[in-house]
Amino acid sequence: MPAVTMKTPKRYPTKDLMPVYTDKLELSLTAPTWATKPVDAMVGLTHPDMGQVQVILDHYRNGIVERQLTLRSYANAGEANNFTVYDLLNQGLVPSELTSGGVWYLQAWDDMADLKKGQVEYMQLQLTIRTYPNRADTDSDGLNDSEELNLMAAGSATDPWKGRCLRGSFANEGYFGRDA
Repeated sequence: MPAVTMKTPKRYPTKDLMPVYTDKLELSLTAPTWATKPVDAMVGLTHPDMGQVQVILDHYRNGIVERQLTLRSYANAGEANNFTVYDLLNQGLVPSELTSGGVWYLQAWDDMADLKKGQVEYMQLQLTIRTYPNRADTDSDGLNDSEELNLMAAGSATDPWKGRCLRGSFANEGYFGRDA
């Protein structure tokens, strides 16, 4: 089962009493919703007092905020820095949100005007795509799923959920989306 990973391309400094937003991560999955488990968000934050920081994952579709998941809310006062993996399904994410299109942003709030500097180091989304365990060729394209998954892990252009071969890498062809 391949893991799909997308990561923000840079760091995002926080500002006192203002939100900071990461660049968007765009998902465009062709697999059915049951096939996308688990779904993790890896978030790295640096700040001298994590008790001043709130982090929210936003899902936008057609220019409208469709979902907001609060990942941390001003916890661990006095603690410096936080690097955490969040299980988004346990946070309330519905798998169909991954196949419905749209973009994902992380926003971070520093709620104190004390000039303490921090930043979002990264946000990384990672999910696992599963295939039918009792079917050798899920998409009926003549390639065995295990062959496609092994080729996919090596960067080949094949997809166990589409009955055709793709050109280029998955990220370049939009199978799993782009992070820019």
